[in-house]
Amino acid sequence: MVGSACERLQQTDADRDDAGNDAALLEVPDEDESANLSEEERLSRKLALYIACIDRSRARIETSWARYVDDIDPESGTPRRKGDAQPFLQAIDKELHPCLEAQERGPKLAPALPEIEAAMSVYLETSTRFAEHTRILHHYYETKTYETDEWAQGKALAPEIASAHQAWMAAAKTLVSAVSDKRDEVEGAMLELIEAREGRSLRWHANHLTIEAKKLRTCLEQPDATAKSCEDELAALRGAHQAFRAHHDAHAAEAAKVFWMLAFETTADELVEEATNVMRALPKAKPKARQEAIDGLVRIHEDLASDHANLKFDFP
Repeated sequence: MVGSACERLQQTDADRDDAGNDAALLEVPDEDESANLSEEERLSRKLALYIACIDRSRARIETSWARYVDDIDPESGTPRRKGDAQPFLQAIDKELHPCLEAQERGPKLAPALPEIEAAMSVYLETSTRFAEHTRILHHYYETKTYETDEWAQGKALAPEIASAHQAWMAAAKTLVSAVSDKRDEVEGAMLELIEAREGRSLRWHANHLTIEAKKLRTCLEQPDATAKSCEDELAALRGAHQAFRAHHDAHAAEAAKVFWMLAFETTADELVEEATNVMRALPKAKPKARQEAIDGLVRIHEDLASDHANLKFDFP
C-alpha cells in the first residue's frame, strides 16, 4: 500500500485526468499480431478499442450536458439565474479520438462483431453531432456574444443540442449494452485461459475480482433486489478482493511493474467498502435513497471496469 487512502485516491484521479490526454490507453494489435492470439484474446483485444472510446468520451459528454443544464434552461436556451454570471460549457473535441480509432480499426480486426460495429458508427455520429454543438456554444459563451444578440443564438441552438443529447443517450445505451454483453461472454473464458497459462497469477486475480464485481452490480440492479438476495454475490466479491489483495501484497515488486495497477487497486478497495456499506443500508433505505446508493455503486464499478481494461501486465 502506498500512502494514505486519501493520497492514493487523489493520485488515481490525477492519473485518470492525465490519461485523458491520450487518444487511447490500450495498445490494440495489428491483424498480423492478432493471428498469434487465441480466439478469446482476439475478442478481448478488439473490445478494448470500444471500451477505450466509451471510457474517454461518455463521462465528458455527460459532464458537459450537466454543466449546460445547470446554467441554462434547455427549453429556452437562456440562463436559469439572472445576473452577469457567464455560462460555462465543456467543449468536446479530442475526447472522441479513441472513438474515431475504434470506427477505423475495429472492422479490420477479427472477429467480426457486426452488432457492436454498427452501434459504434451510430455512437460516433451522435457524439460528433453533440460535440459540434458544444464547441459552438462554448465559443458563444466565451466571447459573450449573448450580450449583443440578446441570447438569439443560444435560443436557436437550445432545441438542437437537446435533440443531439437525446440521440447520443440512445446510441450510448445501445453501444454500452452490446459491449458489456460481449465482454461478459469473453471474461470467463479469459479467466480459464489465464489460469491454464499462468496459474492464479496477479492477472488472474484482477480478472476474477472484476467478474465478481459485475455479478454484484447485476444483482443489485434487479428491481426486486434486496440485501438478502445479493448476499452471496457480496461474499464472493469480498472473497475475490481478499485473495487479490493477498496476492498483490505478497508480490509487491511484480504489482509495481503493472501499468495502471495503482488506479485499479484503489478503485477495488473503494468498491468493496462502498458495496459493504450499501448492502448494510439497503434494508432500511427509502426508495430514493436506495436508488441513489446503488447508482453510486454502479459508478464506482464503471471506474473499476475502466481501470481493469487499462491494466498492462507486460508494460516496459
